[in-house]
Amino acid sequence: MNESFDTTPYLRRFLATKREDQVYISWSTQSEKHIGFFELQHSINGRNWEQLDRFRSDGGKAKEHSFTHLNPSEADNFYRLKLIYHDKSNGFSHIAHIHIECVSEDNVYPNPVADKLFIRNEDWIGVEKIEILHPSGELFSNPPYTQTINPVIREYDFRYFSEGMYRVRTFTTNGQVKTVKVLKR
Repeated sequence: MNESFDTTPYLRRFLATKREDQVYISWSTQSEKHIGFFELQHSINGRNWEQLDRFRSDGGKAKEHSFTHLNPSEADNFYRLKLIYHDKSNGFSHIAHIHIECVSEDNVYPNPVADKLFIRNEDWIGVEKIEILHPSGELFSNPPYTQTINPVIREYDFRYFSEGMYRVRTFTTNGQVKTVKVLKR
């Protein structure tokens, strides 16, 4: 979680929170009387910024706003809010930084998968659980697997899964969650 307090007089709070492989961004205002728009910006290096979305101010009193960045970059993600005032001037929030853990695609293979999905992990003792999230939202927690000859590789049967984009989540005993998107054909 990365929270910053702004120097612009109208922004009370700007917060970015990692939720698995997505980033939830929220902010609150003290007043929106002089604000025309909010422009939420994203950067992977903190220097070059792109607009994620633009929100119209309701021009009134204090308000809460939020946005979910569904596809942040693996590694560093920087966020800031540009406040565009009615007089065409603008101000910026502080920068919030979120790091998304890079998960090697080589540890979950093949991708795309047809029949058998293999997950390689050097420390299975440190794995609390594996979840497979179906595109419809159905969750398979700790699905059955076959241990391969290699003790660091487990085999998961995907033959009966329908086609679509799945999320394979690995929950570790130290609280980390690593997510890999896998396409089933």
